[in-house]
Amino acid sequence: MNCLQAEQLFDAYLDGQLAGSLRLEFDAHRLRCRRCQQTLAMLESVGTLIATDTAQPPLPGDFTDRVMTQIARRAARRPRPLRRLLLVAGAVCQAAAVLTFVLYWMPQQSNPSADRASTAPRVAPEYANTPEFRAVRELVVDRVERRLWEVHHAGAQLTTDLVGLARYLNISLPADVARESLKMAGANPWQALWDAFLPRAEEETETPPTTDELHSI
Repeated sequence: MNCLQAEQLFDAYLDGQLAGSLRLEFDAHRLRCRRCQQTLAMLESVGTLIATDTAQPPLPGDFTDRVMTQIARRAARRPRPLRRLLLVAGAVCQAAAVLTFVLYWMPQQSNPSADRASTAPRVAPEYANTPEFRAVRELVVDRVERRLWEVHHAGAQLTTDLVGLARYLNISLPADVARESLKMAGANPWQALWDAFLPRAEEETETPPTTDELHSI
């Protein structure tokens, strides 16, 4: 056993917890190592001095007053629950005011699809089942699909070419649909947020002529 290993066992030796073969090795090292003997003697004297020192110094007369003053200062520095509640309530009110402002001042957009659905002309059931009507419908669908494939192979975007597609097919296109299609072509992701607070005058968009009936293809 060397000095480093013996120093790790000093506390167990002084507490009387060292026994067995480890105690024999420790005693053998302690008997032949003068440095460890001096260290153990110093530790034993310190322990004895602390155990016998029972004198307690008298407290100063203002000790209690100083302790109570420090306690009062710490209590004053702590945030009060009422103050914290007021801060939280103020933050919630501010958030609610901002949300209300955004909801009530954003431009209200009507639902044009519902209006178009209520006013759209409907085909009579007895005519919808005729061979002539089915032939016309299949011809329209075939021509539209063919034009969509042409637009796709040309690398054009469907939203930007929706007005041109309607002109090519010679069909009527509602003004609001054409306007929204052109808006989507040049959409700015920040423009929607800007328009929510400062609405712009609605720009007039060129739309193809509308007709009451479907033109021949």
